[in-house]
Amino acid sequence: MPLCRAIAAVCLALLSGMALPRPLTAEPPAGASREVFDTVVELIRSGDADMRPVAMEKVRKGLQGEEFTRELAEKVLPGLKKPEDQAALLAALADRADRAALPGIMALAKGQADVGILAERREAATLPALVAAAVDADAAVRAAAMKALGTLGGPAEVPGMVAGLLAAQAGPERNDAERALVIVCTQNRDKEAAGAAFLARFQAADPAAQEALLPTLARVGGPAVMKIVNDLIASPEAPQRRLGLTALSRWPDATVKDRLLELIGKATNEEERRLLLGGLIRIAPLPDNTLDPAQKLALVAQTMKLCTRDEERGRLLERASAIRTVETLRYVLPYVDQPALAESACLSVVELAHHQKLRDGNKDEF
Repeated sequence: MPLCRAIAAVCLALLSGMALPRPLTAEPPAGASREVFDTVVELIRSGDADMRPVAMEKVRKGLQGEEFTRELAEKVLPGLKKPEDQAALLAALADRADRAALPGIMALAKGQADVGILAERREAATLPALVAAAVDADAAVRAAAMKALGTLGGPAEVPGMVAGLLAAQAGPERNDAERALVIVCTQNRDKEAAGAAFLARFQAADPAAQEALLPTLARVGGPAVMKIVNDLIASPEAPQRRLGLTALSRWPDATVKDRLLELIGKATNEEERRLLLGGLIRIAPLPDNTLDPAQKLALVAQTMKLCTRDEERGRLLERASAIRTVETLRYVLPYVDQPALAESACLSVVELAHHQKLRDGNKDEF
């Protein structure tokens, strides 16, 4: 078993153990002395394959106590040079069923590309444990749980995922948690029920939580959410209006293009205008089914006329490459000659050229 898979398997075992806890004694009993622990650690670090089973059996049954668990996971495990020694210790730690090992194991897991193996064992029995872990005090545990729930979760797990989103720290953890919840509500086979569960949790939340959740809920979309957004936009209170505009700018598809264009046309506040224009730049070339390629490109051209800064124009040109047609190439090419936009235009051309069918059918132009 590759090390990263061993790490993930142990995490899953320990997280699953939360549902049916088998707690170890908080402090080691007299029989599990420091001398015995030091001897076991020496055996583990020796790399002696013949002695490895003896040492691991002692880890499983002879060294009780959270203190020893933490030391094994946080100090001994990372220092082992042989993958087979690490894998053996991981397995022994899993058999201890002591969550005190999780922080050390999750720290080791950082950088392991497929820690998402947590989600590979598609067993319903793991879901309650993962939901509980989504609000764990340790950020690494929360992140792993939310990632797994993004693959395994369904409507029943949405309330727990909402709690996990609210528990996530601002920045990468929150962004990933948001992504996982949106996936369950938009790509799951029961996505309608999942979206309804998210909306219900939003409506039951206090105002502060609603403010935190609405941008994510807006990425799910739907008529009921649009009503909430429009009511906020119509509010005379500036913070409420701003919240509604932010939500609108994060809508998942181009169905809001006319609403965005309308609000941009009426905007008297430059900050609001930039927010709305950013939303329009994002949705104009989206690879969804709401517009055909010609309509998308027409919306890109219309949006370009509304841009007042080169940063906005450049961002739109780069995103235009999502419309994989020769007409897009023809639209982008003239901007190659504009110094302020040449880099963005070239990036878009190169991205279009990566698609062989498009390139082969229009070799002369490329």
